[in-house]
Amino acid sequence: MTIPKDFLILSIGILMLIGPAVAIELSIPAPETTNSGGTTNNNPPESTPPHEETLVSKDGYTNEGQTTELKQNYTASKVLNLTATLTWTDDYGSNDVFSLEVQLDGKSIGQEQSNTGQLKVTAAANADEDLRGNYTVLITCVKAPGIIGPIPIDRDNGNSWSLKFSAEVQ
Repeated sequence: MTIPKDFLILSIGILMLIGPAVAIELSIPAPETTNSGGTTNNNPPESTPPHEETLVSKDGYTNEGQTTELKQNYTASKVLNLTATLTWTDDYGSNDVFSLEVQLDGKSIGQEQSNTGQLKVTAAANADEDLRGNYTVLITCVKAPGIIGPIPIDRDNGNSWSLKFSAEVQ
């Protein structure tokens, strides 16, 4: 059996046109990723790069000996890290003491106390952990000494504060 010359020329022409594209397509390896079990898979990850989202930004006031409770739910993205920052400036006297606690689903994941005018509580997820859920931020004005003047009168009943509660999400 003989192959017609025209068919042979047409076949060679088609291979010359699409052959390099097929060869290039076949020669590019898929990106490799390694999962937590240590096995390799050729599918690229389908996640977004980590970025910060503000969950709560609030100004408030808490009386001495009282606690302000703020609740926030977050389930939209995987939470890698949490940061709560509380700042305040003494309005009378000095050395007001605040406590800041962050809870996740009713369990404390960080607590700090200070009289410096700023508190920061951070929590980081382990490699296979996710910190999304129901958050409670507890702001307590532990002590607000405000004794000023020659007659010892406590004029400080509490203090104003600002809170920023943010999450690094993916």
